[in-house]
Amino acid sequence: MSYDDSAAAVTRFFEEKGYTYPVVMDTRMGGVTGSLYQVGGIPTLFLIGADGAVFERRIGFEPGDERDLRNAVERLLAAR
Repeated sequence: MSYDDSAAAVTRFFEEKGYTYPVVMDTRMGGVTGSLYQVGGIPTLFLIGADGAVFERRIGFEPGDERDLRNAVERLLAAR
C-alpha cells in the first residue's frame, strides 16, 4: 500500500524493479484501506492466506527480520 506517492510513481517504481504483485493506493495515512487493516506505521507488512485472512502482520523492519519473515512465509505456504 502506498500513501505518499502518486499512482504513476508507484507504477514506475514497480516497472523498474520488475515487481508484479498488486499494490493498493490510499489517499493518506489512516485512509480507508489503512484503517481497515489498522496500519499504524510504515512499513507494515501483511501475509495474507489463500482464504483472504491475514496470517501475519508486522510493523517496521529491522536487520534480521528477513529470517523470521521467511519462516512465516514457509508456514503460510505449508498451511495451504
